[in-house]
Amino acid sequence: MSNPTSTSNSGETAPGSRQSPTQSEAPTHDEAPTRGETPSQDEAPSQDEALPQNAWLRDEHWRDWAIALPVARLSTLRMDGAPHIVPVVCVLLRNAWWIPVDGKPKRGANLARLNHLKHDSRCCLLFDEYSNDWQALRWLRLDGIAEVVVLTAREADDLTSQLRRKYPQYMVTEPLPPPATAIRFTWNKATRWRASVG
Repeated sequence: MSNPTSTSNSGETAPGSRQSPTQSEAPTHDEAPTRGETPSQDEAPSQDEALPQNAWLRDEHWRDWAIALPVARLSTLRMDGAPHIVPVVCVLLRNAWWIPVDGKPKRGANLARLNHLKHDSRCCLLFDEYSNDWQALRWLRLDGIAEVVVLTAREADDLTSQLRRKYPQYMVTEPLPPPATAIRFTWNKATRWRASVG
């Protein structure tokens, strides 16, 4: 594989959330792909791929694949700079990925990932798919920053609706117990890879 190539991206914020200083306007995830901007799924090379700005969002095949994945991996930085990786559930809403601090059993209320982000907002979100058919392997890594947000009642309702639509388990498990808190992740680099076709 060749060296990864990254591209800048930014997105508008959800109502009431703070704007990251590195973010600018980006298309919403329901926009049609831009013709000629990214290779089709049958043309993608087996290497880390250079992407035009927001190309994975405008590429319907990649966008829908990432949105549908039930689990992503969030990597944050410990106080000593070491990586800390956990699996997370997430939804894409207004050009940001939202990760709830939900009611699933946890070792304590003081989550390491939240402390890490308060100390250093840099992180990455990895979407990947494994298959016994290695021609079907792929991943998408988004590098950026995240912030811990205490949501307003309206924001919590909007996010709860999106979460329950994707994860029926949230009809039983509380998605945003008080105080309604979530991680808002916005990316400024995107790198994707998948095995060659044929």
